[in-house]
Amino acid sequence: QIVLLGQRNLTPLLQSPELRQLEQRISIRCELQPLGNVSEVNSYIAHRLAVAAGRRTPVFGRDALALVHRYSEGVPRVINLLCDRALTAAYASARDAVEADLVHAAAQDLRLRVLRHGAESRNWFDRACQALMRRELASAGVS
Repeated sequence: QIVLLGQRNLTPLLQSPELRQLEQRISIRCELQPLGNVSEVNSYIAHRLAVAAGRRTPVFGRDALALVHRYSEGVPRVINLLCDRALTAAYASARDAVEADLVHAAAQDLRLRVLRHGAESRNWFDRACQALMRRELASAGVS
């Protein structure tokens, strides 16, 4: 069995004739959707900070969080990059919090643009777990 994780463009790539045999060997598929709103982005960032730094003290201001959501479009990989740049900028300028100006600067550095406004709310983790559980149950013959 193969466990394969990838970005959004992985599915079309796997459907190419050259990778047909690999694509046939993938037994479970699960697509994680982008985080749907600022609250989910806030929870994601708070969790990442708690794991990395062992603290839950808010570091990002409300406006900064909204910008992280808009620039990243809720994609965790982009959230990580954007927050890393903004946190580095805050540290370099001896600031205790990340505010909107630092997020704007980080987004410019990463050449990000706001492409769309307000995606629908999704709880990506719950949806992924439910999909995985349904597939596992179906493959075991449980309905």
